[in-house]
Amino acid sequence: MFENTKFKTGVDYYHRLSFIFNLILALPLIPFGLLYLRSLKDNSPFYELTETVSMVIDLLALFFAIILLVKAILTYRKERAGIIAKSGLRLKMIELHDSLLKGYSRLLIACFLATFGFFFTGSKIHVVLFVIILVLFSLKRPSLKLIVEELELKNDESQVLRERAEIE
Repeated sequence: MFENTKFKTGVDYYHRLSFIFNLILALPLIPFGLLYLRSLKDNSPFYELTETVSMVIDLLALFFAIILLVKAILTYRKERAGIIAKSGLRLKMIELHDSLLKGYSRLLIACFLATFGFFFTGSKIHVVLFVIILVLFSLKRPSLKLIVEELELKNDESQVLRERAEIE
């Protein structure tokens, strides 16, 4: 996805990745925030569901969200090992970008599952799940430090990023 986009410096790369991260984070945060504020005002869910249906929705949303979280973490760790082994700073950065986007996408879907679960049942377990997902998002928030650490860059490669030099 990112291969067709040109980036000249590490700062340019960081800004593009950060923009995508913030956009992905805002998509579920706005509806969830509105639902949460509504729940503070009126403590009833939008739909009157039977206890059994409500419990099934809670369990399914929780189950699939946890699967997505585990898959995001395990896939990223596996891909990161392959990225570090590659040569060339530009190639490593493109691969890291694609890997982070896959992880962010899985976290985004998990956020929407928590939002939908909260919408239908009003259960606070979805609030806890949403907060856990936000913590996971914050652990992989784009920064130059994250890029250097995740790619395990050598001093000369990290200097290229920090000094805003053009990446070959």
